[in-house]
Amino acid sequence: KEGRYFDHKYLRHAFRFREGLTFISYSDNYDQYFLVDTAGKIVNKGFELSATWNDKINKDLSYSVSGNLTTYNNLVKELPSGAKQNASEERPNQTEAGYPIGYFYGYVVEGVYQTYAEKLSSPVVVGYQYGPGDLKYKDVNGDGKIDPTDRTVIGNPTPDFAYGGTVSL
Repeated sequence: KEGRYFDHKYLRHAFRFREGLTFISYSDNYDQYFLVDTAGKIVNKGFELSATWNDKINKDLSYSVSGNLTTYNNLVKELPSGAKQNASEERPNQTEAGYPIGYFYGYVVEGVYQTYAEKLSSPVVVGYQYGPGDLKYKDVNGDGKIDPTDRTVIGNPTPDFAYGGTVSL
């Protein structure tokens, strides 16, 4: 029988460029690199609960039942000089103070274009060819077009909880 509560503060985790500029990446024309260094304050909170029951049915047979539940939440409290790791078309994760590490940042999907007429009656998507069968994005800022200014927070990659269980004979 064991239970634990944790409220640890992990300090100074972020990405930075080899020469020391926070959140800048570099490429050697083959791969893109990010280096980890101390550069901010992050808070992780949660709890873990586990329980096990062992019992003997007879002298030759016993069983065990176990289960666990873990919750966790993280928040970037501070990055140097208001820096942030911006999302891109290739990488939808963004990191900045006041949000979870690597939160999802992108377009809100409203559905799928069913007809060409539906495409014509919707805001224009800038920079892409699209039509029936393609995703239909929300015009978040209401300017009548879909462009990078319509991207927004769309989720947290860290699950709220995890659980598991085992039974053995």
